[in-house]
Amino acid sequence: MANTGIFDNDLILPGVITEIIPDYAQDYDTSAFGTTEAVTIIGTAFNGPVGRVVPIYSPEHAKYIFGDSFDAKNRREASLVAEIYDAWNKGCRTIYAIRVSGKEIYKDYNLATETKLKLRVSGIFPSNENKDVFMNYVTIQSATADPGVLKIYKPAHRSNMKEKMQGLVLNTSQMLITDIKLAGYGITKDSRLVDVINVFNGAENNNVLRLSIVNEYGADVTTSSKEAQSLSIGVMFPGLYTIGRDKNTSNVLPKTDVNYILSSEAKPHTNYQEAIWKELVVNSNVASDYPIFAKSSGDLNALYSGILTDANGDWLKPVGMLDKISIKDKVDYEEAELSYFDLYKRLGSGFAQTAKIVEVKHSDGYVRGYKVALPDSNDVNRIMPIPDGIYSMLENHSTDYTVMTNANAESKVDGKMPRKEDFRKIKAGVIELKDNGTTVIELTAKIDDRDFSEAIDYNVEIVTVEEGLSQSEILENLNTETKYERITTIKTEEAPNVKLPEGTFVMVYGDTVADEESFLVDVARADVTFALKVMKDGVLVDADEKGNFIVDLEGKLFAVEYKQELVRFAVKEIEQDSYVIGTNGVYANIYKVLADNELEPVAILGQLANRELEEDYTICFIEKLATKATVKVFSTEAQWMNYDELVDKLNEDIFFSELFEAVALTPDVEVAAKVAGQGKDKGEKYYDTAMYIPYTTTDNFARHLAQHCMYTSLKTYPTHGIIGCSKLTGVNLSTVADRVNQILELDLDLYAKRENGNNMLNNNNVPYPIGRCVSVPFMQYTVTTGNGYNYVSNGAAGYAGMISTLAADRSSTNQPISINNLAFDLSNYQLSKLTSKGIVTCKRTTQGLVITDGITMAPVDSAYRRLSTTKVINVVDKNLRAAIEPFIGLQDNLATINSLNTAITSVLNKLQESLIKYYSFKIVTDEASARLGIVKVNYIIIPTNEIKEVRGAVSVQESK
Repeated sequence: MANTGIFDNDLILPGVITEIIPDYAQDYDTSAFGTTEAVTIIGTAFNGPVGRVVPIYSPEHAKYIFGDSFDAKNRREASLVAEIYDAWNKGCRTIYAIRVSGKEIYKDYNLATETKLKLRVSGIFPSNENKDVFMNYVTIQSATADPGVLKIYKPAHRSNMKEKMQGLVLNTSQMLITDIKLAGYGITKDSRLVDVINVFNGAENNNVLRLSIVNEYGADVTTSSKEAQSLSIGVMFPGLYTIGRDKNTSNVLPKTDVNYILSSEAKPHTNYQEAIWKELVVNSNVASDYPIFAKSSGDLNALYSGILTDANGDWLKPVGMLDKISIKDKVDYEEAELSYFDLYKRLGSGFAQTAKIVEVKHSDGYVRGYKVALPDSNDVNRIMPIPDGIYSMLENHSTDYTVMTNANAESKVDGKMPRKEDFRKIKAGVIELKDNGTTVIELTAKIDDRDFSEAIDYNVEIVTVEEGLSQSEILENLNTETKYERITTIKTEEAPNVKLPEGTFVMVYGDTVADEESFLVDVARADVTFALKVMKDGVLVDADEKGNFIVDLEGKLFAVEYKQELVRFAVKEIEQDSYVIGTNGVYANIYKVLADNELEPVAILGQLANRELEEDYTICFIEKLATKATVKVFSTEAQWMNYDELVDKLNEDIFFSELFEAVALTPDVEVAAKVAGQGKDKGEKYYDTAMYIPYTTTDNFARHLAQHCMYTSLKTYPTHGIIGCSKLTGVNLSTVADRVNQILELDLDLYAKRENGNNMLNNNNVPYPIGRCVSVPFMQYTVTTGNGYNYVSNGAAGYAGMISTLAADRSSTNQPISINNLAFDLSNYQLSKLTSKGIVTCKRTTQGLVITDGITMAPVDSAYRRLSTTKVINVVDKNLRAAIEPFIGLQDNLATINSLNTAITSVLNKLQESLIKYYSFKIVTDEASARLGIVKVNYIIIPTNEIKEVRGAVSVQESK
């Protein structure tokens, strides 16, 4: 057995191995799975889960989960499915697949209640095909308890086996529709949203979409949050839910209209507990966080240029209907073509060279600029570890062979030097709150330091009040039918013509923008078109002789460089002392209407309406617009506090703490009646000279794979890595000869490395060789996957598939390998040189194509140079682990040690003669190891030797 001391101080990286989708295996024959050794293939795909181990029961099963091997439209190739075909064709029947690339595709939608939680609709797997998948929630508009139907639309090629067998797929260009009638699952309008999610996610024919509830940070809290568990189906808006689409087509008029309803007046269902709920009146804008919906189909028709919509969603049945109203985003969710360094980072468990940005100074010390450079050789951050990734996830996965398909033994893992912009950041703004000129509180904005969008001007006030708010009075006088919009400034570039939907309010100015006289008019028709043009003061819309209309591309209203913020109401006359809701900011706020339609901020609706206020309270108001924001904190308790106590209160507030972190500069001073300050949330841009960006590595994929296999073999389960050589694009005698010479000159540096790239040393203080854990085949042939596309294989998966069929006592040397179309043959000289290098090749014999020599990349004088030795030792290892693991956790006493000795002896006796010629072992116990709970077992194993060559001597004698 190998010496494991080199890894004794290493921690196993965390990881989760999930064998997923057993239901996808239904209707596929699984009887052959497990009849050969296991091969795990790592590669790229156009569909399927990322970074998770999936058992494969046939090539068709692989294609169903991971998609095809070639995207004819975009001329892209994915390796995973084709390599599975290759391994299967060579005889392997126990295949695991791991997709190495892809990013999650999803969209988060608002809910009808005042909550920070959102409903996430996501593709079950990363795939660009998910842009053509959508869901329509159709509610029953009646007093019955029927909660309605969820309809899933997907392309026909994503049909599962049952749908095909049921004859639901008539042609490949149709849309398949799955109706989930919620009442049939016992769901009512009072049921929990999580129950609906479980029904949806578990629906038999739903192999495309998943629902979940996420918090404001995007974390899935479907099962872990009390608030999420308490949400009912009534908080889910009806309408069309899409993913991977970010813009409307040019013939769509974008409009979003949401009403707020008091629960005392109407409830979405009988058990609704909160004071306010939102009603979606209409939304035609796919970019908004609401589903596409209208209470009246006619309203949607008007916004969709006459597309005949209907409440049941029948208008969505034709293929391509979604493309008529919305545009797919440009994000590649499949990432089938990764750069070598990106692939290396995805695999993890490696190391990388970093770059940083440094100042360029004049001789007098003045900073003249910045440049990207390598850190000094003595900089501890010059080399950084790349810890977690696919390899760390595989450390607890049981497989006999691990195949890397998207990289080659010769591949250089080069990356591009970062640009100066990659080091650029923006400072958080600091706002000083002052009392009579003295700064008492300092607010640091919470921002993304890589977000270079325009800064927001904040006006912050903290006011102490003597009397509290009457929650009941506010709710009784809350006019939910009246909404207002703040009109603020906007700066934009030239834009195409814009249609304004009927009923849109627009601002009309006099002859000049400086004229502060303004009033409101309605656009009477839906077909009014104005040509936008850019002027120095902003975007102006010609309106014949009437003046200038101000509008943005979404049909909302904006004044251009106006001196003051304006307010417009959907209803022009509003009763004084009533309360209204503002809906176009980040938060829904409550305002009190004063004389002349002046507004007095009250509170954030969600903070006020859904809980009882104590006699002493601190409550927040936030209005956040495009470039301006107002934050007011009203407190009846602040007058009894010092600034240290007030700051604690602010930092605990869920709304205020989203924006700022407060620090008291005069902690023990009593809070003043009012403190205020102004400032921006973002400051100056700068280059972060303390930042290090990993961008390349001196590592190679063969060594990288070998270390993963060595680490896994020593710690958990013995596995052997296989990685091929790069493919020849043109095959002739000279190109083959050149490639052979390149391979012979390779220095794969097959030694164990530390996180900084330095060699690990064994007990003899020499680098620890790991070449025994990897084989490198050099061959080339085509693999067909049933789609007319010929995939060129470099033999890695094929060789793994072939040796997985061999018994433990059989070497791959001189064993047939099923290749019908070998791209090139090698001369005996080339075969001899490559074999001496440790490269696996094949040659033609009277048996057909056979493996020339079953070798590994171990040193020439190592017993592990023979793959047969590795196979035998791995069998011994697996059997010993199975015998020894039950003793972990038992007491270290004489009886346990004797039982352990017996178990080991029993295993080795069974293997003697068949796989090993001789063995001995000794259980070593010492006080130092015992204190650490360690029992050492030293083995000596002599495996049986394979027959490499039979030399016959033939003599000819004259007849007697």
